[in-house]
Amino acid sequence: IFRSYETGVVLYANTTEKDDVPHVQPLLEKVVEMYGLPIAVISDMQPAIIEAVKNVMPEIPHQFCQYHFIKNAGNFMEKEYKELGKAMKKKEVLEWLVLHLWPRLYPQDKQRHGTIHLGTQKEVEKNDRLHAC
Repeated sequence: IFRSYETGVVLYANTTEKDDVPHVQPLLEKVVEMYGLPIAVISDMQPAIIEAVKNVMPEIPHQFCQYHFIKNAGNFMEKEYKELGKAMKKKEVLEWLVLHLWPRLYPQDKQRHGTIHLGTQKEVEKNDRLHAC
């Protein structure tokens, strides 16, 4: 489905046998033939759409739909979220955060004097003074 962002009007709709570039690109070319080049393109993050837009309109800005972007943003940490849920049920959350999640979110803090510093700002500063190198 190709839709005008400003009006919401469907410009063109069709189905394809597959979601790949050879099948999606002709649909995009048809829309450009009918309406001309758009100011910008907003789409979900399907690889075929991304590649077809690059091929048909390389100079046109292409943005991902915010809804789909946010929906997919957490997929790379799905395993960690499930493990966190299990740890929460066992009330082992702090230990799990320190061992699993903290190093992924803050890799630059992974090794600081051999430990990960957690606590209030005063506690961290006090610990830094005691372990100054």
